[in-house]
Amino acid sequence: MKNCEMSSVDIAKERKGLFNLLKTSVNKIYSNYPKVIKIKGLEQCVAALIYAQLFQEVSASEYADLDLNSEYNKNCDSVKATPNFSKGVRPDIILHRMWSNEENKIAIEFKGWWNNKSSKDIKKLKDLTDPNGDYKYLIGVWVLLGKDNPSFKFVIDGEEKDSL
Repeated sequence: MKNCEMSSVDIAKERKGLFNLLKTSVNKIYSNYPKVIKIKGLEQCVAALIYAQLFQEVSASEYADLDLNSEYNKNCDSVKATPNFSKGVRPDIILHRMWSNEENKIAIEFKGWWNNKSSKDIKKLKDLTDPNGDYKYLIGVWVLLGKDNPSFKFVIDGEEKDSL
């Protein structure tokens, strides 16, 4: 292994750290905005609140120099196309370095409790995390915004996982 390569233990630790930033943000929004979460149809509103909280968490972390974007559909100056979405994808939130695919960290998709259909989002996360694809995000996380609690699905190396 080259000195600049990360071990599988380091990668797993980084994935857990990235997820913990997200989970902390989601939990704070659940604590501070419980009424908003319970209102049917406010998925984008809740995702925006989580984005704002995640921005604070990321800014205070080792990832402060990366870019946190919402609804970002670009691959450098082209469309963010994937094998299953040739016209492009627009993940709800991503942590990456803009204008590069060298530091793609986490891609996040949200669904509200009233619409828990995950197949399209999971397919998108599989494409974004595929180690043989263009993007190679370290982790994809699908968040179901439940009425009382969130639940999470993970996508790693293009495959859905039950846990990290």
